[in-house]
Amino acid sequence: MLTARIAIVTSIGAGDSANQAPIVFRILMSTVMRSIFNDKNNQEQLFLGPGGPGRDLEFCVVRPGGLGLGPPTGVVNVIDGEGTHALTPQFP
Repeated sequence: MLTARIAIVTSIGAGDSANQAPIVFRILMSTVMRSIFNDKNNQEQLFLGPGGPGRDLEFCVVRPGGLGLGPPTGVVNVIDGEGTHALTPQFP
């Protein structure tokens, strides 16, 4: 049987990660980017909220932050609940 899986790509500062965003970014989130973050929060609630239609799917919330134009560093930080874990990505 096929398992339905989805990656939910939002942003650092969305959902319960608001306090993890830098202060300047938080100011932008609450002013000029307010409608964008309302959409991102609503997107997450489709999967994380009580009775959300995506709750029965296997999903992963991805909140990228600090993306740059330089070469890849190979460093990925994974925050699971209240713990932070470093992950070494496996690329073909």
